[in-house]
Amino acid sequence: MSFEIDDNFKNRFKDLRKNSGTPLTQKDLSLRLGISSRQVIAYENGTAKPRKELLLKIARFFNVTPGWLACGLDSLGIVEYEDFTPKGEVEQIPLYHWSDFEKNLLSFKPFPVINNLFHPCSLSVKNSFFALEIIGDSMSLESNLGFPDGAIVIFDTEFDKVSGGFYLLMINDEYSFKQLFFDTLGTKVSSLNKDYPTITLKKYEYTILAKAINVEIKLR
Repeated sequence: MSFEIDDNFKNRFKDLRKNSGTPLTQKDLSLRLGISSRQVIAYENGTAKPRKELLLKIARFFNVTPGWLACGLDSLGIVEYEDFTPKGEVEQIPLYHWSDFEKNLLSFKPFPVINNLFHPCSLSVKNSFFALEIIGDSMSLESNLGFPDGAIVIFDTEFDKVSGGFYLLMINDEYSFKQLFFDTLGTKVSSLNKDYPTITLKKYEYTILAKAINVEIKLR
């Protein structure tokens, strides 16, 4: 079954932005969708309509069917758009890879979505949350414990520092994920894998970006 985006799309789109969970500004939504603020304004004014791929992306973000978003009919969308997967009741947060941090994405609030990658989060979601896939074995323990390669860690950029916590930090312009122990003589930067050395740094030698608050490990 085929259908076209009707003229009331602009109203549904605007209502979703303003009334779904935490209200978003036009700029906020543009960052989340990876489009320009001008596009958001054009969609809300009815002077432009999204293409199929972006319609799917918007529907995923707001947890609605593409059919309803396009023309207000719940009976349309799921069959036609076979690649559409609704978010369900679980909220989602941006999912990043290490290379993404080269783009200074943490300077944006809310954090932008890159390559349409989200991760479901069972926690009460805040705009300060994001997910990061771990690469390497420096934070892993035996029996797939700790933070093994491929684990998804959820971070919060709004946090209280606690000695023994796990943090995303910057050392010498490089990003790292480590356990930190705070002391008057310095901060011990430690890996869980004992094959990697523990180093001690002064406060001015590193910057904490976010604190790990949850981890999901793939069963092997």
